[in-house]
Amino acid sequence: MSGIYFAHAIIQYIYSFRLVKSKVNHNETTGNNRKQQAIEYILSTDYVKNQQAKARRTKKLNAVKDFLRRTGLFDIAKKLVNKSNLQQSIQKYAAEDWGQDAANEIYFYQSLPVLGIKGARPSDIRTEVYRLYEFLDKSKNVLDIGCNVGFLDMTIAEHVNSVTGLEYNPVFVDIANNTAKILGIDNVSFVQGDFKLWCKENTRTYDAVFSFAVHYWIGLPPEEYAAILSKLLVPGGYLVFESHCLTIDIGQNTDEFEKAITLHNFTKCFSGINNDHEGITRSWTVFRKENDTPAF
Repeated sequence: MSGIYFAHAIIQYIYSFRLVKSKVNHNETTGNNRKQQAIEYILSTDYVKNQQAKARRTKKLNAVKDFLRRTGLFDIAKKLVNKSNLQQSIQKYAAEDWGQDAANEIYFYQSLPVLGIKGARPSDIRTEVYRLYEFLDKSKNVLDIGCNVGFLDMTIAEHVNSVTGLEYNPVFVDIANNTAKILGIDNVSFVQGDFKLWCKENTRTYDAVFSFAVHYWIGLPPEEYAAILSKLLVPGGYLVFESHCLTIDIGQNTDEFEKAITLHNFTKCFSGINNDHEGITRSWTVFRKENDTPAF
């Protein structure tokens, strides 16, 4: 009888192993299908199609200009026709569709590593540069102000409890929400709205707030923006503040913003310089909010 029990146990073990293996294979297949669906969706959006057409026109325009310059025809043509007419002629020629495969071109500001989608700013590198995982964990709720297409937020989603992305551009919000839905990322949500109006209605507080090169475009004075950021964060919460391009003076007043932030009892944790975006230099600082009482 013991032999029969032993054989029965072996059969049950083999059967359960096959079930587990089958489930793993099913999950992998489902995950791969979702990724493929997400890629197909993103590449089918009007935004990407417009960017592809723009990239083809730009590539052809540059090729035509280079050819004319190399052959000396550019200078000859300038003597024969008006410069503006020459430019229009080149652009018209360049507007013709070459039918080139542009799937590997960069159309987004942010990358989405899980899908192999490139971006002007690589999301995985940015998470390392800002040292996000040193203060983010599965208990943290994050707000990203000006989240663009939300690819950075989707990249950190598995490491946090939730991410709310606020974005003014409705096209980007649609891409973000649809991509997250296809990928099955259910702890991110993307909202379209103006930051100043959204703040008046928002009642939530967050464990971390991202302000990545958006403070100038929001248009609030440093003091007012810092006060709002303080209200959005719980005591002990973290603010990641990034400057705009440091080599271009657009009146961003990064130093004034950072000074205003510290006056609201934020302590600087760490900071640095980031050159990830086509050589554009930006500074960044991670602040920790100590309490709810301003220092003045």
